[in-house]
Amino acid sequence: MGLSVAKDELYYIYVLRVEGNGWYVGSTQSFERRMRSHFGKGGAVATKERRALAIEEVFELRDYQIRTDCAHGQAEVLVAQRYVQLYGMNPVRGAKHGKGWDDQPSPGNLRDIERYNKFANSVGGERLMAALRRIDPLKLLPDRLNGALTGLIATPASISTT
Repeated sequence: MGLSVAKDELYYIYVLRVEGNGWYVGSTQSFERRMRSHFGKGGAVATKERRALAIEEVFELRDYQIRTDCAHGQAEVLVAQRYVQLYGMNPVRGAKHGKGWDDQPSPGNLRDIERYNKFANSVGGERLMAALRRIDPLKLLPDRLNGALTGLIATPASISTT
């Protein structure tokens, strides 16, 4: 099937609630650094345009290759698609769903999303989603940052990874 664990790097796939009833989905190897960026003045185009309000959920994944794609990239898109199913395409950004709030996914990204959705229903896709481990974001953040994010950790959405 083209699976390889040779990559073996730890990634975090995260969902942020943003202003305007939106969601931003991303992935990183450095969760603390990325949250400082999103909740500060940096971050992605989407969180510069609409302020991050809360960390909705975080998953940990030991990355591996799936043919030519990285598992964390596919998992990021599949998590975003679960939010699209619940809230529609317009309020979801990141994970190939558009960079800014005025953007729509490019034709190439739409093809990737469609391909990843087909993959999601395969044994490999089910295995990938089962490999996601939901974690408490406060355990990833130092105490000095926990204080800054008090109240920013949302009650987990009822989104299943299986």
